[in-house]
Amino acid sequence: MITCVCNAVSDKKIRWLVQNGATSLKEVMATCKAGGDCGLCISEVRAIVYEIREQLSLADDSCDLGATVS
Repeated sequence: MITCVCNAVSDKKIRWLVQNGATSLKEVMATCKAGGDCGLCISEVRAIVYEIREQLSLADDSCDLGATVS
């Protein structure tokens, strides 16, 4: 689905950017320009960034559950 109509940026593109290192709305905007024109999509872009960061954080936490402490 297109999230940023002005710059034709999809939610998939935003998710991919976050999964591959973008950590903030500002970084996503700098990379693909989503939210940089009219600004109507900024809240949706921000929500996607937070959603994926949360998923990545939970995945990291679940990987640590099997670790042993010496």
